[in-house]
Amino acid sequence: MNPTTNTGDAYDASVRGGVWGNRLMWTLQILLALVFLAHGAMMLFPPAEIAKLMNQELPRWFQLFIGISEVLAAVGLTLPAITGVQRRLVAWAAVGLVIVMVCATIFHLRRGEYSSAATTLVLLAMATAVARGRYQREK
Repeated sequence: MNPTTNTGDAYDASVRGGVWGNRLMWTLQILLALVFLAHGAMMLFPPAEIAKLMNQELPRWFQLFIGISEVLAAVGLTLPAITGVQRRLVAWAAVGLVIVMVCATIFHLRRGEYSSAATTLVLLAMATAVARGRYQREK
């Protein structure tokens, strides 16, 4: 493939950002997918001692909603790009995570959990970068 031509492939390394930009986006997508897959699974199937703590703070239906949403976000960050079907969904999955991370940061700050808030801010920055980067590639 000629790297100077735009073939219309949204994830073609020749389009905006080059090879390193594409690699960075994939790295961020995979890291985010792993984090949210693990956290989503933990929300869906928590160990007994963690379930007790979570049940004190959040109703079980909301825990299930968060868990399912996070697992779906992990799928949305990777599967469309891998299969080449509906690739714009990657950007939308990242936007969904941006919204979730803003809410999670506020939740943790209100409870005085500053280390958790810092973690959510890092994830927020990563999701924002993926949303922006993949949206720009779709243009």
